[in-house]
Amino acid sequence: MGLLRRLEEKRRRQFPSALQLIAAQQRNRSTSPRKVFGQKTAEIVSGSRSRSPAKKQQQQWAKTLDYLQPQCRLEGCSAAILVEDVRFLVCKHQLSHSSDFFRALFLKSHALPMEGVRHLREDEYLIQVSSLRHPPQALQFQWFLETTVPSPMLRDISDDLLETCMRLCKRFAARGLEMRCTKFIKERVESKPPLMALCWLNWSFKHHFHRSVQEACLPVVARLSLLELEKHRQMLPEAVFADLLAMKLRTAYQQVFNKNCGKS
Repeated sequence: MGLLRRLEEKRRRQFPSALQLIAAQQRNRSTSPRKVFGQKTAEIVSGSRSRSPAKKQQQQWAKTLDYLQPQCRLEGCSAAILVEDVRFLVCKHQLSHSSDFFRALFLKSHALPMEGVRHLREDEYLIQVSSLRHPPQALQFQWFLETTVPSPMLRDISDDLLETCMRLCKRFAARGLEMRCTKFIKERVESKPPLMALCWLNWSFKHHFHRSVQEACLPVVARLSLLELEKHRQMLPEAVFADLLAMKLRTAYQQVFNKNCGKS
């Protein structure tokens, strides 16, 4: 009997039961906190590092430009336009009056989705202003606002702002700004160098401005030499280039004719 008991104890030590194995695993198991279903591991490890929504918003927008009038804050007609990392606070009534694009965006809910517009929340929109990287989109939109919406005065159009204003008045269907650009070119092109007039003429074609703008630029561009015209030929449509050559030939013929008449 004693021999059988000793053999049984030896067998148990060499081949532990399933219950003994489970008990040993539980003793060796780590005491790390249990993960809640659906919760990310990073949230368990560093849950105390989460930032408040206000701090996240401050980090997201590098700058806020406020174009609101005092009555806008009382009447609740404000909207936020987000361009890159800049937040523009604008009056919906003023911008809708100046731009058909924004009138459709603010006043017609069925207008969405619109190209280059993302509706984030009520009265807050993320807008892609242009595909051009220079100048930055936020600066382009700032120029557009300041030359379109009085706050309290309209910003004057300058040579540096002209092409951006011509492009964005078409992008945002701002007829008032288009008329200002047209007037600016007509009043100043005569005193500009021919190469600058050529740039303005090129922009007028690219942005589909009225023919009267092109007619104002053509006589100044015609002052360029034939060599310069040929060098910048890609800036003009073929029909316009042909008209310029014909204009220069008529001018040369008239000069020769007047010179011969003077001699006789």
